[in-house]
Amino acid sequence: MKKRLSMLILIAMLCAIAMPVTSALAEGEATTITFFTWCYPTTGEKWDGFLEEFNKVHPNITVDAQGHSGVEEYLQAQKVRLLSGEAIDITSVREETIDDYVGAGYLLDLTDQPLLSRYTDDQKKRITFDGKVYGVPGMSGPIGVWYNVTMFDEYGLAVPTTWDEFLNVLDTFKDAGIVPMANGGRDVWPMEFDVYPFFHKLLVEDNDIFRKLDRGEVKYTDPVWVDTLEQIAEFYTMEYIHPDVVSLGYGDACALFTSGDMPMIIHGLWLSTSIEDAAPDFEVGVFPMPYPGASGELVAPITVGNYDTIPASSANIEAALTFLDYMTSPEGAQQIQIAQSSMFVTAPILDDSVVSQYLALWKPMLTMPFVNYFYS
Repeated sequence: MKKRLSMLILIAMLCAIAMPVTSALAEGEATTITFFTWCYPTTGEKWDGFLEEFNKVHPNITVDAQGHSGVEEYLQAQKVRLLSGEAIDITSVREETIDDYVGAGYLLDLTDQPLLSRYTDDQKKRITFDGKVYGVPGMSGPIGVWYNVTMFDEYGLAVPTTWDEFLNVLDTFKDAGIVPMANGGRDVWPMEFDVYPFFHKLLVEDNDIFRKLDRGEVKYTDPVWVDTLEQIAEFYTMEYIHPDVVSLGYGDACALFTSGDMPMIIHGLWLSTSIEDAAPDFEVGVFPMPYPGASGELVAPITVGNYDTIPASSANIEAALTFLDYMTSPEGAQQIQIAQSSMFVTAPILDDSVVSQYLALWKPMLTMPFVNYFYS
């Protein structure tokens, strides 16, 4: 999963018109629509199960699911197909392409579609322009702190809800000779999570700050960034993070946590699969990530990893809307959640029967105020 490269280098250096869905299609001619996607599996029994359930309800619509598992390959192929007008009826749009696609007129306006009522304004915000909504949120992934509940109890520690309380937890473990946290610096992308509280603070204060960096409206030499990077440098000197962080891989850091040697790891819910496979012999918990300057209720960092959209060039808009409506229904969402064990279907929030033990720990965070962390 590609992360913002410029941010990681700095860390390393410092240590159309909407159409209503109708029921007429159910009795019409057979239709085939193309679903070009990255975030969901395009092959395999679980995805096939979702398509089979859809066809039970809409037997006259066949879905041809296509895609690439590699992000760069997917984005390149998607851009080429949208630019050329090649047939795509549903496609998953990632964070980094939304502005370009809406600006180019590639995406259908879905503003008047009833299915949008299944989502909050926060969830739709990133794909809303001038009051018009061009897609529906697909999979969501919050970032938070996985922690060893058993170890917290042993040291008489409560879940921290402020930055000072979080620093107290870190100091308690450090003073006991226990390294509090680590991530996989050798693999580069996980390294930012050790210091993500500082970046999240910037996003809470200005959720567009990274897009402003892209546009040249904000520079790393501006005071807000200089202050943040100085805080990160100081944070590394406090010995809260494993001294071998640069040589540790993602799997190494996960193993330090699941073995009980390290009490916390800041990460996303995707870590749930590694924890489940490791079957740790201690109780695992999750808490929202504190950040400097937070007051009152914490704001969670939650990415909507993709948005499902209908290209304006689609020749099968009615069938595409029918498929999109099913995807976002409780029945369809349940099938997608079963297929996607490391992220959450954005809406509706499903019961625990379709999510793993560790994934379920994150459900309370999905109802918190949140900002969409920049994800590219």
